[in-house]
Formats: sequence, C-alpha cells, structure tokens
Amino acid sequence: MCMMLYIGSNIPLPIIPFNEIAPAFYTESLSENDTTVAKHFSTNYVLYARSSEGCGCGFQHALIDHGPNWLDVVDEYDDDFQKNMQQLYEYVKVVIDNGGKVEIYACWDGEFEDAPLLKENISYKELINDDFYLKEKGFYSIS
Repeated sequence: MCMMLYIGSNIPLPIIPFNEIAPAFYTESLSENDTTVAKHFSTNYVLYARSSEGCGCGFQHALIDHGPNWLDVVDEYDDDFQKNMQQLYEYVKVVIDNGGKVEIYACWDGEFEDAPLLKENISYKELINDDFYLKEKGFYSIS
C-alpha cells in the first residue's frame, strides 16, 4: 500500500507531467474513484501530488505508532526524500506566490475518504525543514 498526497487550492493547480526518463515530483488529476477526497478540502481544485516513486512514499512522512508518537520514515542512504520535498516546496510556493491557498492531505491509498487524524497550519517553508514529516492522515493548511 502506498502513501498518497493530495493537494488542493482555490486557484487552478498546474499539472506537471510524469517524466519517465528522470522521475521527479509531478501532479495529475484525480481518478474517478478518488474524487470524494475533495470533501476534506475547502478549495475548488484538488490533484494528486506524486513523488519520483510514483506515489507519496517518496515524500518525508511519518506513520502512526498507535500511541502518542509518530514513526518517521527515513532512508539514510537516499536523498530522494529531500529532493521530492524540495520540489513540493517549490510547487506550493508558486501557487502561494500567485495568490493561491494551499491544502495538503496525506493518507494511505484507499483511505482518502477517512477523516484526517490531525489538522495543522504550517508555513510552506516548513516543507523543506529536515525534521518535517507529512504525518499519516494529516491535513495541512499552508500559508
């Protein structure tokens, strides 16, 4: 099962096509099955945001530890997490610089209808902090 990242805005979001030769951050329209994820957003436009891995697993993320803690997913030998987070940051920054409001929901594939477990307001600059992880079923309002 994969982590999925959905991104919403009050302005149309740019589609960044997948590059098979050099996989990197990209966006695409929601499938017909996943359109109900939009109910979590206060925005009119919602897309998938995908990492170089083709899903959200390539973004720095943290999993629920069935307690008060989160388990960070870290791969010490792979800097793809930072590259994907940098590209997500750049994408969000462009939307905000153009007057857009941005929201992100991170959840497991197939669990997009589930309510978020936490909601946080963050600055888009937090996306590139080494210690920032998108939490499982976390919903972020970004300014």
